[in-house]
Amino acid sequence: MRIRWSDELVIASIQKRAEEHKPLYFQAVVNDDEKLTGAARRIFGSWDNALKAAGFDPQKVKRPNTEKRPRGYWSKDRVLQHIKDLHDKGIDLSSHSVQKIDGGLVGTAQELFGRWDEALKMAGINPSEVRKTKEWTPDKVVIQILKLYIAGEELNEQAVNRTRGDLYGAASTHFGSWQKAVEAASLDYGKIRRTNQWNKDKAIQYGIRATNLGLNLISLIQLDYRFKAAINSYFSSFGEFYQAVGWSPDNNKDIGRNRIREIRESEGLSQEELGRRIGTSSRTVGLYENGSVTPSLATALKLAKALDTTVENLFELE
Repeated sequence: MRIRWSDELVIASIQKRAEEHKPLYFQAVVNDDEKLTGAARRIFGSWDNALKAAGFDPQKVKRPNTEKRPRGYWSKDRVLQHIKDLHDKGIDLSSHSVQKIDGGLVGTAQELFGRWDEALKMAGINPSEVRKTKEWTPDKVVIQILKLYIAGEELNEQAVNRTRGDLYGAASTHFGSWQKAVEAASLDYGKIRRTNQWNKDKAIQYGIRATNLGLNLISLIQLDYRFKAAINSYFSSFGEFYQAVGWSPDNNKDIGRNRIREIRESEGLSQEELGRRIGTSSRTVGLYENGSVTPSLATALKLAKALDTTVENLFELE
C-alpha cells in the first residue's frame, strides 16, 4: 500500500518511534524505516529539521557512541562475531557502510587482520560478493527503479537525487540521464516528473486561499518551504506572484498567538480526540497549541473545521 507522506505524518511517525522507545538518530531509523527518513528529508530538507518539527533536539538524539568500548573488549573472535551478526541481519558489509554503523569495528578489524577484506574472509564471507552488492549494472538500476515505483516512492529527479544519490548516479552513468533510466524501466517519465509536485496554477490557488483567510503571504512562504520553492520555480519574483493572486504586502496580517487549546477545551475535547479528527497525534496537537510547530494552511483548515470555528478565530492575525 502506497503511503502518502505529509509533514503531519512524518511528525507523527517520529513521535510514535519515541513513544515506542526506538532510537531517533538517523542511521537507526534508516535501518528500521528507510521510507520515513526519505520522506522526512524530502519534506523538511533534512532529518534534523524533521526532528525539530516533531519537538526533539537533534543534538540529544544523535547516534550513541558505540565505538567506545571497554579497554580490552576487542579480540579477533569478537570482531569476527560482530561481522557475522551484521551479516545475519542483512547489513551491507562494505567497509564504507559498516563505518557508518560501527566505526570501531572497522578500525579494530584493520588493526587485527591488516585489512577489512581479510577480516571478512576469516568470518567466512567472500569480499568479492560484498563488493558485488555495490556494483550497479543497467539491469540493477531498472529493477531498483521498479521496486521504488511499486513501493510508491517519489521518483521525480529532485527527490531521487536527494535521497538515493547512489541510484541517481548509477542511472546517469549507465543511461546518460535519470529520464532515460526511468523510460528504460517502461515508466512514463512525464507522470513520474510531476509526482507530488507543485505547478503554477496550484501555487496561485494556494495563495488566493490563504489571502482569503487574511493570512500574510510573506510569513506563509517562510513557513512552507515547498510553497516557496514553487514560487521560485514558476515566477520571476515574489512581486509577480503577489500580483497574480491579487495580494499586497501592505495587507500585513501575520499568524500570532493561537487559541487552539482555549477553543478545544471549550468544546470539551481532549488533545487525543482533536488529533484523531485531524489525522495526527495528541503530541502534535500539543506542539501546535504551545506554538512550537506552526500548522500548514491545510492543517489550519482542518483544525478550524474540527473545532467548528474559522481560521481567523483560531489564530490571532497580527
